Amino acid sequence: YSFTHGDDAIDGILLAIRHFEKAKNLAFNLAFPKAVRIVDAAKLLQKKMNAKNKIAIAKTRLGEIEHFEADISLAKKWLGFRPVVGIEEGLERSLQWYTKNVYKK
Repeated sequence: YSFTHGDDAIDGILLAIRHFEKAKNLAFNLAFPKAVRIVDAAKLLQKKMNAKNKIAIAKTRLGEIEHFEADISLAKKWLGFRPVVGIEEGLERSLQWYTKNVYKK
């Protein structure tokens, strides 16, 4: 799956606003271009949190999308979109924010 950090999404939206006249009526994928399996994201999060819990993997449900990688070529071409926050950094930033703002000891 393609993940998008909030900072990259905001940058993409601001670019779309700046380039509104040439970009109107177009749809853009705003995501980091490297797909990551959900289980790998879970393992990375588990590692960053020093968690020892078991990751449960259920069977795929009928109609469930098993693979998705966003094509951001249109956003690159029309908006100059260049995402910079990958999954590892994005999870780290999210954990830091959560620890500071939600989970206060």
